[in-house]
Amino acid sequence: MDTPARRARVPRIAISKSRLWNTVALLAMFLAGTAAAFWPFIRASREMRAFCEALPLGAPVADLRSRAAAAGYEWLPQGPGRAVVQDPRAFVRHYCELQLQAPGQLSARRFVDD
Repeated sequence: MDTPARRARVPRIAISKSRLWNTVALLAMFLAGTAAAFWPFIRASREMRAFCEALPLGAPVADLRSRAAAAGYEWLPQGPGRAVVQDPRAFVRHYCELQLQAPGQLSARRFVDD
């Protein structure tokens, strides 16, 4: 039978309250700084995804180009029947690939986040 006298006692580490609060404050500042540093990239990716998914299939190219320009995005033709819309201000590559039909209408779209 295990008695209280035989149980191994875990030594308590003495930490002053001021040191504990300093550690908590430092951790909170680190987390806030990390969130502030990466939030613009997360937001830009979400905005590009929303823009890409909001493009209606069958929309004419002129409408697509004007929507991209209004959102501050760059329209890049990639050859016949293909185009890419990307954010020129973004450090991270995320873009919307577009497939165009012969009469100049959107037939497919795909969001890419590299």
